[in-house]
Amino acid sequence: MSQPRALLIADSPGLALFAGNVLAGVGLEVTHVRDAESGLAQLRTPQPVLVALDLLLPGMNGIEFIRNLRVQRAGATPPVIVLPLIDGELAAAATAAGAARVLMRDSDPLRTLALLAHTQARLTGQPSLPAPPPPSAWVPCAQEHVFALHDALHSLTRDPNDIPALRTLNAESHRLAEVLSFAGELGLSELATAMEALLLGLRSMETQITRPALVALGQTLDFLSTRLENHVPGEIRAASGSRVLIVDDEANVCHLVSAALATAGLKTHTADSPSACLTAAGTGPFELVILDIGLPEMTGFDLCTRIRSIPGHERVPILFLTGLSSFQNRAKSVLTGGNDFIPKPFAPLELVLKVLLWIQLSRAGKV
Repeated sequence: MSQPRALLIADSPGLALFAGNVLAGVGLEVTHVRDAESGLAQLRTPQPVLVALDLLLPGMNGIEFIRNLRVQRAGATPPVIVLPLIDGELAAAATAAGAARVLMRDSDPLRTLALLAHTQARLTGQPSLPAPPPPSAWVPCAQEHVFALHDALHSLTRDPNDIPALRTLNAESHRLAEVLSFAGELGLSELATAMEALLLGLRSMETQITRPALVALGQTLDFLSTRLENHVPGEIRAASGSRVLIVDDEANVCHLVSAALATAGLKTHTADSPSACLTAAGTGPFELVILDIGLPEMTGFDLCTRIRSIPGHERVPILFLTGLSSFQNRAKSVLTGGNDFIPKPFAPLELVLKVLLWIQLSRAGKV
């Protein structure tokens, strides 16, 4: 009896490395192709028992592949399992097109893929995850994605209307986040996922392509590049669960900032005055502080200096969030101990990326 076959369609070598390892580990023969057109050509006898599909492909995309599959092989199509996403709209489109299952990145996707593959191939025994590929196999893949992201970001910085560069940024950030997530690098994958979310916002025009957004992306890529170059497995812990203090006398701003940071799993505490801020900071250290400049009692600059004198907050990252974005204010924020400046109105996805990055920079002793 021939070994059941799985068809894996993924342009990213890193993604194919991890997904292929899981499929082979549960007893399937894996055929890997890098584009949808080649995938359709592979749907001959012996028909695969399943198709594992990344939606972001060159040429024909994954949604179009699913539709073409259903037309070409009506009534005899193997189930399509879509490899992990964070884009809910794309996941819904894949389901509507006929995907049997869409894996989401926050749901242990490799284990789910192993269970689905084991069930679909009607294999006996209990499925188990094989040992993951070693860092020597996947780190170069991740570095290639970072290099491609740097090049595309430079192009977009020169010309904010460079649509091909923005598409490359979207595709490469997705691939990088997948590889880091599958590798179990929680802190690095958290940053890459936040970067991917920001780029999705830029693509859909929900977030404007501004210089601060481009700078945040560049800083994140620099950090990821350094950590991959000097990779130590599991060294970078996830920032999720970190305590963040938000100080603003406008309740709606505190609510919006808290809601944005909650999407990244950060724990927020709000204060509507400098005195409330100092009381909160005195109860225990925060990993990051966000300050408005125009506060009652004292300015945000003066409050920044006071926070620095509280034990445990000498080197905590402090970000100023304000509509007063003049050069003088930026200079004063640095002189009083601030680390970054976020103008109002802020883009939530950009804010999340900056906060996660500064927490990691602080942990790495770069503050």
